[in-house]
Amino acid sequence: MIALKLSLSLEHYATKESIDIKKLCFKRSSISIEDFVKHIKEGFCFCHWFTTKADTFKIYEKKNDNFDRANVVFVDVDDSNMEMKQFVCGLSKKPTIYYTTPSNLCPSKGNKFRFRLCYVFREDILNGKTLASAYRGIIKEIRKDYPTYPDQDSCGARPAQYMNGNGTPRCEVYSTDKVYTLSDFGAALVESAHHENRSVKESANSNECVYPIKDKDFINDLFEIPPSELIIKYRERYCYFDHTELTYNNGYALIPENYQEIYRSWYQDVVTSNSGDIRKVSVVKIKRDGDNRRKCLFVSALIRRKIFPTITFEHLLYNLVAERQWYYDNSDNTLNNQELMRIANNALNMEYEKINIKTKRKPSKFKVDKLYCSERGIKPKSMVGIVRRKLKDEEIGNLYDCSLSVKDNFAMLKANGIKIGLSRLYEFYDRNNIPRRPYKKPIE
Repeated sequence: MIALKLSLSLEHYATKESIDIKKLCFKRSSISIEDFVKHIKEGFCFCHWFTTKADTFKIYEKKNDNFDRANVVFVDVDDSNMEMKQFVCGLSKKPTIYYTTPSNLCPSKGNKFRFRLCYVFREDILNGKTLASAYRGIIKEIRKDYPTYPDQDSCGARPAQYMNGNGTPRCEVYSTDKVYTLSDFGAALVESAHHENRSVKESANSNECVYPIKDKDFINDLFEIPPSELIIKYRERYCYFDHTELTYNNGYALIPENYQEIYRSWYQDVVTSNSGDIRKVSVVKIKRDGDNRRKCLFVSALIRRKIFPTITFEHLLYNLVAERQWYYDNSDNTLNNQELMRIANNALNMEYEKINIKTKRKPSKFKVDKLYCSERGIKPKSMVGIVRRKLKDEEIGNLYDCSLSVKDNFAMLKANGIKIGLSRLYEFYDRNNIPRRPYKKPIE
C-alpha cells in the first residue's frame, strides 16, 4: 500500500471562511489513501513536504525554495458545466481521489460545479520542474477526453500551494485503485534540481528573459530586500497610484468621464482605544485565497495602464508590489515576485485599445478633499452634503427661468431630466431670493 507524502494542518475547519491563513500550521505526515479521504471530509488543509526546522511548520515556512518532495498532484476543476462523477467517468486516466470543493454549486460563484482531482504517483517528485511537468502531462491527458477543457486555475503546478479539504455536509469524495508513474503522463523524474534552483533574479537579468527591464538595481532589490523597505526606497522614483489624478478646488474635485479607479471592498470593524472607548471604523477587505487574487492584480495592472499609458515595466511592478503588500494576503506565497513580474509583463503586452475595464459600480460625480475638511473642522460626510447641494443648485441655475413660476420651472426641469423634488426647488428659490410668482403684481 502506497503512502501519501502530505503535510496536514493541525486543525480542521467546517468551512473555508473559518480558516485564519496566518495561523495555519502543518505537520509532515505519511498517510494511506483511506486516511486522506477521511481527512478531506473532516475539513483538514494539506500541502506537500518541505524542508523545515521541524516536522510541524507554519504557513510562511511553506515556500517554493524549500520544497522537499511530493507524490500527489492536484488539479482544480472550476466553473464546470458537468457534474464531477460524470466528468471523471469520461476520463481515460481517472484520478486516485476526487472530491467536491466547498464552493461547488455556490450561488455567489454562479452555481457551477467545482471539484478537485488528486493523482497519486509511485515515485517521489523532488523539485518544482518535475511537479510542473507532471501537472502539464495530466492536463494534456484530460484534454484528450475534453478538448476544450480550460484549466482556469493551474495552482496544482506550484510546489508551495496548499489545498483545503471540504468539511461541509454536502462534500462528495471518492477514491479509485489508480496509482501512476510519471511516465504515464510523459513526465520525467529529474534527480537534480540544478535548473530549478537558479534564482529568478538571475533569470530576469539574463538575455533569455523577455521582460523589458531597464532598471536592474530595482530588480535586484526586489529579490534582496523586504517589500516594505523596497516600497520606501523607491517611492520617489516610482510613485504609487490607484486612481486618475484629480484637481481639487474649494474642497472637492469633479470626476471626469474617463476616470479610472481600483475599487476596494470595505467592512465595519470595532476597535478599542487605550482608554477603553469602543468605536466603529471602516477597514479595507484584504483579498485572500479564493478571491481570485491573480486575476484581481492583473485587472489592477490594466487599470494603471489605462491611467498611465506609457508606464514602464518597473513602475508598474513597483505598484503591484505595494498593492500586494497593503491589500492582499500572500502568506501562501502565491503572489511571489516572479508572479508579479509575469502579471506586469502581460498587462504591458495587451493592446491599449483592447483594455476595457467593466465595473458594476456607478461612478461618483465628485470627491471631497479630506485634508481640506480636516483643516477646517468639517466632517467629510457633511462636506459631501454641501457639495451635492452646490452642484444641484448649479444644475438648476443653468436652466431655471426667472419669468416662470416654481411649478412651471419644476415641469421644465423634469422635462430636461433633472431629478428634483418640488420642496427642494422651493428651497432653491428661497435661498437665492427668487420670487416664486414673478408675474404677480404687488398690492398697492
